[in-house]
Amino acid sequence: MQAVEINGPVTLHDVLVESGDLIVADDSGVCAIPADKAEYVLEKCRSIIKEEEVMREVIDKDVPISELRPLYRKRYS
Repeated sequence: MQAVEINGPVTLHDVLVESGDLIVADDSGVCAIPADKAEYVLEKCRSIIKEEEVMREVIDKDVPISELRPLYRKRYS
C-alpha cells in the first residue's frame, strides 16, 4: 500500500468529506458535518438537548400527551 494523499478530500457514498470536517458515527449511522457548519450544528444540538430536558420533566410529571405534543412538534415547524 502507498499513501497517495494525506488530508485530502474523499467521497464516501456520494458525500464529499474534506480535511477538517467533523465525522460523527454510532451504531445507527455516520454523519459528515462540513467544518464551516460545525458551530451551527453544535448550537442546534444544544438547543435540542434543552428542549428534550423540558419534555422529560413534563413526562416525569405525568401530564397529558396534549401538553407534550406542542413541545415535540415545534421542532418540526
